[in-house]
Amino acid sequence: MSWFLLFSILPALAGLYKIFEKAGIPGWKALVPVYNFVVWIKLVKAPWWWIFLVIIPTVGFFMLAILIVMLSNHLGKRKFTDHVFAVLGYFIWLPMNGFSKDVKWVGPPPEVKDKPMVKEWGEAIVFAVVAATLIRTFFFEAFVIPTSSMEGSLLVGDYLFVSKMSYGPKVPSMPLTVPFTHNTLPVIDDKKSYVDWVELPYLRLPGFGKVERNDIVVFNFPEGDTVYKSARDQSYYAVIRNQSLESGVPESEIRKRLIDNDELLVHPIDKEDNYVKRCVAIAGDEFQIINNQLKVNGQPAYEPKELQFSYFLGQAVNTDELGAMGIEAYPTMNGTIAMLSKLEMELLIKRGINCFPLTDSVRVNAPVEPKDFALFPHQPKNFRWTRDNYGPVRVPKKGATVQLTVDTLPLYERIIRVYEGNTLEVKNGIILINGQPATSYTFKQDYYFMMGDNRHNSLDSRYWGFVPETHIVGKPVFIWNSRSQYTGFRTERMMTLVNKEGLSKSYLWFVVFGVAASIGYSQWKNRKKKTVKPGLKPRK
Repeated sequence: MSWFLLFSILPALAGLYKIFEKAGIPGWKALVPVYNFVVWIKLVKAPWWWIFLVIIPTVGFFMLAILIVMLSNHLGKRKFTDHVFAVLGYFIWLPMNGFSKDVKWVGPPPEVKDKPMVKEWGEAIVFAVVAATLIRTFFFEAFVIPTSSMEGSLLVGDYLFVSKMSYGPKVPSMPLTVPFTHNTLPVIDDKKSYVDWVELPYLRLPGFGKVERNDIVVFNFPEGDTVYKSARDQSYYAVIRNQSLESGVPESEIRKRLIDNDELLVHPIDKEDNYVKRCVAIAGDEFQIINNQLKVNGQPAYEPKELQFSYFLGQAVNTDELGAMGIEAYPTMNGTIAMLSKLEMELLIKRGINCFPLTDSVRVNAPVEPKDFALFPHQPKNFRWTRDNYGPVRVPKKGATVQLTVDTLPLYERIIRVYEGNTLEVKNGIILINGQPATSYTFKQDYYFMMGDNRHNSLDSRYWGFVPETHIVGKPVFIWNSRSQYTGFRTERMMTLVNKEGLSKSYLWFVVFGVAASIGYSQWKNRKKKTVKPGLKPRK
């Protein structure tokens, strides 16, 4: 929280303090939460009931953009470029204009003092929508954590800001989209919120860096290109596999039935659902899980202190009581299973509750079970892996070449066919890529292996494979709100950084440089006007 206050909130409040003084309002009113917005709204002649819109989550950010634009107009900054700078760089714009002696409070433009309310609202809303869309697309986007796969690093009910700049923002492939939606309409969730009349090619703008090992990353769900309407929270491909195993009906027939009944939604990459996991292995890494211990390139991998596994509790426990403690648990016929970190496990043991770890054994000679097909690459006869004993696997890297056989092909089949756009088939034991026999393949982009910190309750790369570079969205950097279904608002998590060591260094330096440059420029400009040429007397 201290870094965020230092580099964003405090400069903005300082600038607002000075702007209030220019408007004849005591500056201290800018420092009082909520009340400062009441004064602000009154100052720019906006309706008093806007305060209720400002304090509504998500809506409040759009209203803040509108208020900043109106404040800019009252300071005489009325060009479109002024408005864009004010909204996108508010932490620079507010102190720069607040401390500048050249910027005066001039009030609303004379020609718009009697502007009809409908027109004034329309212009403000249109600009707010455009500005918010630009921010959402190229800078920051708000997300909420819906599942417990990253518990306890990220908790269910955490509201995040995700930086698109960390890895470079992607230009939207579907520009004709309903504003502030992702892939479906808010009320009719089985209808697309975009049209595919215009589709742009993949393009990623420069960012501050690339995905690094152990980063928490937001990405488009790789198997989310096709969605089963009746089970949108599951992988369509997993649904097909499970139905085929249970019924004995070939996957092709189940797929045809779903298509004929209009049960599927097909999304481009940018419109696939967003997932958040930890990148445990980057392109070129070899990783393996041995009895829950993750190893990367032969060395034990980083383990966050919040890392969780499942435990069987040796006695009856109230799951609501555990929930109030921030522990995920659910009852079974034989007892209670809880997802615990080492610290939580030790806490329960001190309270007299026995905790027995639930681990998978290595099934070398055991018969193949239906659940084994859930693990990528879904070929348990050749890949005898479990969630706790997985690999070894080398993560594909751009430019690297891998040898292909019928046995190893399942590891790379989706990469070759779907992510890199080739035709692929096997005839009489011969692999054909784009119609030509192939015994090797060279990758066209980097890939990553993602896993949840809640290792026994996370659908991650162990179940659906590698994440292509084209699917990377951004890095979670800031928790602005957090709410638990058991304890209500978690104030200790509000206004905190996802990475306790701070934001990416490049982003911090960008903010520091921007604030310092704006204040320095303002001071230099004011000093220049006071300079008197030698031999001349200053005017009184």
